[in-house]
Amino acid sequence: MERGIEISTDGSQLVYKTENGFYLRSMDQMDARLILGSEEKPQKPFFSPDGKTVMFTQGPATSGKIVVQSLETGERKDLIAGDSARYISTGHIVYALRDRNDLFAAPFDIDSLKLTGEPVSLVHGILRSRGAPQFAVSDSGTLVYIPGTSTVDAFPLSTFIWVDRKGQEESLEVLPDIYGNPRISPDGTQIAFTISVGGRPDIWIRDLARKASNKLTNDEA
Repeated sequence: MERGIEISTDGSQLVYKTENGFYLRSMDQMDARLILGSEEKPQKPFFSPDGKTVMFTQGPATSGKIVVQSLETGERKDLIAGDSARYISTGHIVYALRDRNDLFAAPFDIDSLKLTGEPVSLVHGILRSRGAPQFAVSDSGTLVYIPGTSTVDAFPLSTFIWVDRKGQEESLEVLPDIYGNPRISPDGTQIAFTISVGGRPDIWIRDLARKASNKLTNDEA
């Protein structure tokens, strides 16, 4: 099962996926509330800059669509076919098409939560790993990606390396494991990630100052 993890821009909230659906919790609390049930087939969440809206992929692997939902009112809007959408400050969403392994960008109004123009192609050929397109985009619009036209389904052992803006590397002193979905809090003090056991991932939070990791979920399904 694929999990999604996302930390809000101000670092105060975390949204994550379990077998039951999407849960929302404050980073300083353990209690979480269900915001989307598993029957909605939600995947790959992403916070709006103000933390009041979650954008996510909904639907089966071959025909998903991008949806936005207000965390305050529960109002939901369908945007466009695709998955793994990210909002950037240029006023666009960047997203992938599942059947083509391509990246697109479309103009998006964050206030009305509506697309304001037609999508344009950015990149043809993005590698997918366990169904997830391998790309990241900064708030300013800088894009990094792994080129490819296939999907990799292996679960290799890995560890975490911190790389600063000068290219200096530093180990985060974690043992090799089947890690996935790393997300750094905006203040750089915590990392949310998954560890897979028997093909089922659980979410962990690592405090970089204390060099300690705490398990957030327990997927026994």
